[in-house]
Amino acid sequence: MGLFGFGKKKDQDQWGFPVGPNTAVFTTSFVLDGKPVTYVSHDIDGDWQFFSEDKYADFEAVAKVVGLKEMIEHDPTLASLFELPKGMAVTRARIGDQWKAHKLDAE
Repeated sequence: MGLFGFGKKKDQDQWGFPVGPNTAVFTTSFVLDGKPVTYVSHDIDGDWQFFSEDKYADFEAVAKVVGLKEMIEHDPTLASLFELPKGMAVTRARIGDQWKAHKLDAE
């Protein structure tokens, strides 16, 4: 089962996300430089965001856009989030910890 218990567990070689592997997602230079992903959101508009706990004054200075597959290759544990519904986010303290789900506030 996936993170939320829906559907079948995806094989390592099977793409489980409802969007393609080249879908653009948001992250930061901190994550791409090796910081662990501790926050993931699947926004109501369908955007995916992958962040570490790093603080920054200017998001545009650290923002990066990469393909979803690149994020999964960067951290294979992110593949378990293929069923994360739109409008939800998950957090964890470190890689290997259980994800905790949160509903995103309506904007």
